[in-house]
Amino acid sequence: MTRFRLSAETRSRLRSDIDLDALEGLLALLDERAHEVILGAFAKTGTEGSYVAEKTQGSHKIILVPQPSDICFDDPTLQAMLEKACKPMISNPPPDANVSE
Repeated sequence: MTRFRLSAETRSRLRSDIDLDALEGLLALLDERAHEVILGAFAKTGTEGSYVAEKTQGSHKIILVPQPSDICFDDPTLQAMLEKACKPMISNPPPDANVSE
C-alpha cells in the first residue's frame, strides 16, 4: 500500500499542534470524499480553503466549521488514529484554554 502524503501547501494550512504523520495515516484509510471534512477540522483558524458548511434559514446564515473534537469513528482503529493525531493538541493546550482535570 502506498503511503498517503499531504502536500506542502496542505500542511501549511493545518494546525501546528497535531501529529501530521498520524493524520496522514488516518487519511490513508478513509475515502477521499472524507478528506475535505477531516482536513477542515484540523485547519488553522481563518485558513483559506478550510471546510465550512453553510445553511441559510430565513435571513440568517449559519456557518459551521468542524473541530477535531466534532469527529468520531465507530471503527476502533480509525478512532485510535484520530486520537493519536489529536494527542499533541490535547497534551499541550494553549495557556488560555479552560482545561478541567
